[in-house]
Amino acid sequence: MGASRRDDGGSILAGSTFNAGQTQLAASTAQSHPAIDLNHIRPTTKFDQLTKELQTEIERLDDAILNQIKTANEVPEALLKVDEIGQTIPAAIDLVSGKLDEVEAGLENDAAAIVSLRDGDVKKGEGEAKCVFRAVDRLKVPRQYQVAHKQNDSIIGGVYGGSGLSGWWNNPQTLGGSSRGAGGQTMQLPGEEVDDSGPKSLVELFNGRCADIADAMKSNKALLSEIEGFVAGLEEKVRGKERQLAERLNYGGQNGDTMSEKEQQEQLLRYVFGQVERGIFQTAGKVAGLRDDVLELTRAPR
Repeated sequence: MGASRRDDGGSILAGSTFNAGQTQLAASTAQSHPAIDLNHIRPTTKFDQLTKELQTEIERLDDAILNQIKTANEVPEALLKVDEIGQTIPAAIDLVSGKLDEVEAGLENDAAAIVSLRDGDVKKGEGEAKCVFRAVDRLKVPRQYQVAHKQNDSIIGGVYGGSGLSGWWNNPQTLGGSSRGAGGQTMQLPGEEVDDSGPKSLVELFNGRCADIADAMKSNKALLSEIEGFVAGLEEKVRGKERQLAERLNYGGQNGDTMSEKEQQEQLLRYVFGQVERGIFQTAGKVAGLRDDVLELTRAPR
């Protein structure tokens, strides 16, 4: 018995000692094996056997893969949000397109108005201003150098020409370096464009202004006639509405309520009989007045 216990106790101690020895052997073996780098890695190589750099890089790759998986799981939700936002884009595009069309139409109208103003009122005002400035400059020079409005045929087109005047200012050779206008009333320097759009004299300017005033008055008269016609039609409509309202109040209730057709016919007959009665009374009054006049005439002394 004692031997067996000793044997059992010895076997237990021996087993524990053997296990501890295996653990120490594995630890010493793991410590004794060198770390495997990238050049010596094998498919059967364990993670603990790699170098620290490879372990760190593998951990980084593992984290990156996990992040990509997380992002991939979030993509459907993001697509749903993008779809919700994208549903409002067509309406916004239609709105912006409409506003763009309005802006383009406005710009085209403004451009047309600017061109019309430039070729119309501005150009006309420029020609009139040139005419006035020429007249002012002409009045500043001495009288013998002023241009007459109507010149004789011999000196027509002369810039400084006048009746009975002669000299270097009226010599064709002196004025050879300048060119005259088509009407012979203005002088342009070499290279200057000839502009015949404006009036050539103050008389022509005043005539043009008078013609514009006459056209404006004619247009205003036509507009006034249209306004009078419109007002007349409006007055007729107002009178018709007043007549309808009066008939409605006469044939209907005092508060203007509508009545049935039978009641309207009764009211119409009552109104007609009232008018006939009023006419009879007026005629009777006139007859009575005439009778009194006849009696007075018959009673008057002869």
